[in-house]
Amino acid sequence: MYEEKNIIVSNRKQTKKIAIEEPVSLFINGKHFKTFMISPGQKEEFTYGHLICEGLVEKPGEITSINIDGQEINAIIQGYQQQPSKGLIVSGCGGGTNYLDDENLPKITNKQKFSLQEINKFMINVLESGKNTGVHSTGIKSTKQDFKRIISDIGRHNSIDKVIGAAIKQNIDLENCFVVSTGRMSSDMALKCAQAGIPVAGSHRSLTTLAIEIGNKTQTSLLGKLSNPQKTEIYTKPEYIKQS
Repeated sequence: MYEEKNIIVSNRKQTKKIAIEEPVSLFINGKHFKTFMISPGQKEEFTYGHLICEGLVEKPGEITSINIDGQEINAIIQGYQQQPSKGLIVSGCGGGTNYLDDENLPKITNKQKFSLQEINKFMINVLESGKNTGVHSTGIKSTKQDFKRIISDIGRHNSIDKVIGAAIKQNIDLENCFVVSTGRMSSDMALKCAQAGIPVAGSHRSLTTLAIEIGNKTQTSLLGKLSNPQKTEIYTKPEYIKQS
């Protein structure tokens, strides 16, 4: 994920670890879909996560195979029909979240309570794993299965795709998971989690107005200022959260 480079600081030569950014091209059924700038590693997880989080497939079973050859990924999807782009530019730098059509927004059905204490504790773990500069970190944890994963990437949207993809690879039930990430929670981040069927998502920073709107429309619980129980903010669906 890092490469050592020689730099100058106060007229002195130093060696510093710099985050690697590399292009990866995703092909769907042999046709070029998009090229992404991501950190090395977890290409298969990224592909599973991105296809689900962007609503390109409804279920992982629709993905017949994922073939990785260097910087190219070819995903074979049953019955895939490419939809025309609606031209929405998103703030999260993901470069491709689908146009926000209320009729097509997913709706979360949740009947359980997620522990705010557990969410805050996991946020601290994610922050500790992402102390290196130049990357964002995202964590996913199941409340029912023995599964948790933290992945760092130069792009926050990439790290979300990767951790969700990691859960999909392990056949984890996403409706029992929550996701926390460094940086702000923007609209495309909130939509990715909702599209994957994740009831609770949060950040140690604040949210944008459109992220809150998406949380309300998709019935997703969105939280901000995580890691500090005294300052944690619950923006949407507080009934999903156990606060004591």
